[in-house]
Amino acid sequence: MVHSNQNSCPKCSKTVKDADKALQCEGVCEKWFHITCENISERLYKAMLDDDDSSWTCSTCSSASKGQHQKNTTKSQSLRVAKGNPKQIPLTKQEKKAAKSATQVKIDDLNPSVQVLASTINQLIESVDYFSAKYDDFLEIVNQVKKDNILLNKGLNAVRETNKKIKEENEYLKLKINEMEQAMLSNDLEINNIPQAENENCSNIFLTICQKMNCPIDERDLVQVRRIIPNRTTTKTGKRP
Repeated sequence: MVHSNQNSCPKCSKTVKDADKALQCEGVCEKWFHITCENISERLYKAMLDDDDSSWTCSTCSSASKGQHQKNTTKSQSLRVAKGNPKQIPLTKQEKKAAKSATQVKIDDLNPSVQVLASTINQLIESVDYFSAKYDDFLEIVNQVKKDNILLNKGLNAVRETNKKIKEENEYLKLKINEMEQAMLSNDLEINNIPQAENENCSNIFLTICQKMNCPIDERDLVQVRRIIPNRTTTKTGKRP
């Protein structure tokens, strides 16, 4: 930025010309100062001139803005200098080496912190992967237990159904047996108080009784005629009634 000839240096009160080596304050005053009036070396002046991102504040504004440093530094303006033809003053090898060394020191100081952070992140990732794998294993076990439980319930239901059928068949068989027994008993006839004789023929005795009752029966219709032995002791004669 080319400054006006009306600008005067607050230090020496002389006009700051276009060809003068001067800096404009980025502080409150925004005035131009000769670098010699602010005790700025030509080497620093050249470095600031080459750095578009650098800023400068005069000593007066610096003292007045200590409590407002944050506010003043938020300005994003480039350093404005006089557009003269300053003499090129290259940095010496020692200065370049010192600058490089300082930069390397900062990088070396940063590397351990970065390495620690990277190590911590890697450990965190490993922990997350580990617990994720464990969760997958646990989830697989839970799913398998659910499947086994479903199969077990199906098996229990099948057993219950089979047991129910067995009970129904058992009741049916009991009913059929009872019906068969009743059917068999319907063809049986029991006659009591018939004295027992030696070498008796039960069939003849039965046919004789039927004739006397006027109920003739063909001997061929008889399946079996026998004397039922009672569960008591014999008489003195040894004969059963």
